[in-house]
Amino acid sequence: METIEIEIKSLLKVRLELKTYPKLTSDKKLIKKALEVVKNHSPKIYNYVSKEDVISNLENYKLKILHSSKLDEEETKKVLSLWLKKEKIKRLIYSAVELLLFPVSAIFTPIPGPNLFFYSLVILFYFHFKGFLRLKGVSVDDLKVVDG
Repeated sequence: METIEIEIKSLLKVRLELKTYPKLTSDKKLIKKALEVVKNHSPKIYNYVSKEDVISNLENYKLKILHSSKLDEEETKKVLSLWLKKEKIKRLIYSAVELLLFPVSAIFTPIPGPNLFFYSLVILFYFHFKGFLRLKGVSVDDLKVVDG
């Protein structure tokens, strides 16, 4: 089980740090094609989506909590709980916006080459919505926190 770092800068500023980005795969044909296109043409989006996949699978990782001031276990759980709620809401909002942008991607269809805008929207929507659904069922007690 891989360990990831979560840095708590303040009560409202929590940042997930990844040293390596996991390889993304999918059994779904469209998602697989979209991942290939985005990986080849826009590695920054690919790395972002990889980080989204980690967030949607937090319970499968060991979490190393880093913070400047010493927080006790209860305070750490409270901050992580607020962070999880914020991340869940963000993913729902992102998914809604991306869903609304799908018709706009049709404008770029006549342009030669892969429709990077469409494929980017596909994987962003897929991983944001997947993250929202997975985070809905995660509580702080489900997470494996290790000493930092």
